[in-house]
Formats: sequence, C-alpha cells, structure tokens
Amino acid sequence: MPNTKNFYLRVRILDGLLQSRKGVSIQECLRVINNRLAARDIPPVTSKDTILKDMTEIANEKHIIIESFPDTFDRRIIRYRYEQAGFSIFPTSLTDDDIKEIEGALELLSRFDGMPQMQWIRDLCSRFDVTLNSADMPVVEFEESDTVFGREFFTGLFHAIIDKRPIYLDYQRFGKKARTHLLYPYYLKQFKQRWYLIAKNAHHLDSISAYALDRMISFHHSLMDDYVPIDIDVHEYFKDVYGIARLDGEPETIRFHVDRHELPYLQTRPIHHSQKIVGRDKTGVFMTIHVIPNTELLMELMSYGDGITVKTTGKLRREIMGKLRCARKKYGSST
Repeated sequence: MPNTKNFYLRVRILDGLLQSRKGVSIQECLRVINNRLAARDIPPVTSKDTILKDMTEIANEKHIIIESFPDTFDRRIIRYRYEQAGFSIFPTSLTDDDIKEIEGALELLSRFDGMPQMQWIRDLCSRFDVTLNSADMPVVEFEESDTVFGREFFTGLFHAIIDKRPIYLDYQRFGKKARTHLLYPYYLKQFKQRWYLIAKNAHHLDSISAYALDRMISFHHSLMDDYVPIDIDVHEYFKDVYGIARLDGEPETIRFHVDRHELPYLQTRPIHHSQKIVGRDKTGVFMTIHVIPNTELLMELMSYGDGITVKTTGKLRREIMGKLRCARKKYGSST
C-alpha cells in the first residue's frame, strides 16, 4: 500500500513527470516532489520505496503500464515513463490553434542551420504528427559549422542542466593532460564560434568555470553526489566581461579612440553593451566601455589594428604596447 499521507499531491506531481518521453529517475522524482512539498511547508519524502509504491498504485488503479529503461548516458540509472505517449491521469487537451502554434514553432526551429542537434525537436514532431519539409533551404544560420568539435555533447549537457544532475567530465585543455572533474552544470554559452559549459567545480565551489565543448572527451552523470544549485545570476555574472573569462577585480572604464573609418562598424556592432561615445575629434570619436579587462578583450581591441587606440593608462594599454613592439620586431627581421 502507498504512503497515504500527501499521496494525491505526490501522484499529481508524478503524473507530470511520467509523461516525459525521456523518462525520470527515482532520484529526480524525489527532488521535484520534495521541492513542491517544501513550498507548502510539508515534510519531505525520505524513501525511494515511497515513490516506487506510488508508481505501482498508479499503474494498478489506472490500468496503465509504467515502463522502465536505462538512462541513455549512464546505464546504471533507471528511468520511468508511461508506456503510452501522451497519457495522463489528469488529462488536458490542446485546442487546434494550440497545435498549429506548436507546429509552426517546430517548423521554424527545424530550419535553423548550425544549431546544435537536439533530438527533442524530432521527438515533438513525431508526437504532434508534424512533417518537416527537409527539402526547404535553412532560413536562419548560426555562426557554427558541422566540423565544430564537441557538438555531440550539447544535448546531454543541456538535459543535465535542466535536470540538475552533477556530471563527471573528462576534459583536456590545450597542451595539458586530460583530467576528470566533478561539475555542477548551470549554463551553455557561445562565444566566437565556440560553445562553453558554465559550471562549478566540486573542488572550487567559490568560483565559476567555463569548459569548452571542443576540449571535452566524455562525461557521465554522477549517481552519488548531490547537485549544488547556483547562487548567482549567470547573466549578471557575465555582464561586466567581454567573452568567457571573468577575472578577479572590479570593472574599469576603458577609454579608446576609434578612427572614422571604423566608426560605422563599432556603432552597429558594439564591443560591449556598456559602450558609449564620450567625445569627438577630427579623425574619429572617443568611446568608453565598463568591463573587467581580460585577454579576450585585449585580442578584440587589437583585431582592429590602427583603427582603435586605447587611451586609458594601465595594464591593458601596457600589454597592447608590448605585443605591438614584439610584432614590430618580428616583422622588422630579415626572415
């Protein structure tokens, strides 16, 4: 017999979880149910057997099969779902207009070229009996190619973030030996045609790290470790940086001169959202950005050649001058 205390509340939550075609693990059920119970100041469920008995009761009472199968990425994890797609013991129906809106959204997503492959689009198309017109040319293209390494990890990492599942990642930085990290994944971010996983490392919980997907070797979900939730706003975290690397320190106001021929480009494609014009002269304008300087910003400013001149005194200007001196020395050699 199931634990009758809060049974019907648990069943309503379980019903939603079991409708997922990717299935749900007992651990995930416990986490979701206990979060809902905590919101109502109800004591948590402490036994996995309670969830299993609830599933058995649903199956017996509603004469429905709840199937079990191993997780795609970690076969030690068993996942559960309704055998019958679309089944619910609390049925709700979509209107014809709702289905047409969903079909339109799926058709649009299917025509994004360069988007990391996500099987859920195909799964939803099958569920709603949507036929994608694969003969049509893509109408939207991301800045990415089919040869980018690491794209095969995107979907798995996406679900790890959504499901709040810790992962063990085998990762190899350039010029380093491969290492295994226990990570708590939070966010996927693209910069300069590379995708990065934003996560906390179990050995460095006081900071956030970025792991390029093209340096990943493999990953699998952790069975024993609890997920450590993020305690900051990721968008705010990256607000004061250009790119991925957020160094220690406070944001600085970087002042630079933009030659007239570069101005139209910089006005339509700002280096940073804080960019603004603060002055003008005969050859161009003076601009400022408010950021924490890093190597990515340095390389971006230098990519404009003589079109941008950093005027702010400090480490960033000294580093640019040093690189320019080295470049001049190399180009000035006979070889």
